[in-house]
Amino acid sequence: MEDACLDSDALIEAYQAGLSRFSGLHTTCISLYEFLRGLAYLKKDVGEYKTHLESHLNVLGLDNPGIVQASKIFGDLKRNGSLVQDPDLLIAGICIANSLPLVTGNAKHFERFGKYGLALRPLNEFMETVEREGSSGSSLQDSKKKYSGRRR
Repeated sequence: MEDACLDSDALIEAYQAGLSRFSGLHTTCISLYEFLRGLAYLKKDVGEYKTHLESHLNVLGLDNPGIVQASKIFGDLKRNGSLVQDPDLLIAGICIANSLPLVTGNAKHFERFGKYGLALRPLNEFMETVEREGSSGSSLQDSKKKYSGRRR
């Protein structure tokens, strides 16, 4: 499977499918936060889930290249009278800076970033690919710990 970055909705789906089925996965610190805050609301052990997630995927931080990319996009969008929520802008900047496609079920949130170099991968197609490639191993989900937080 090709390297890809998971938006929060894709992270939930991948988690529920069993993260050990995947390879080459990344997520942003923003998407990780969105995932974990839902668990905190449900009074789950956020630290345990965070450790598990980090053992199966690479968490991309908000570093200088991502900040610069997001800032340039913000400036362009603001000049054109089109603004977007900061979390989506930062996720797009991080993905573009790391040359990773974003797997999301919320394409409408991210379509406008295509002209800046963001490649989108629809969540349903991504999950179909996973199903075709099969599975192996186990996950925290297999231990009956299931995420049931709200999607954004």
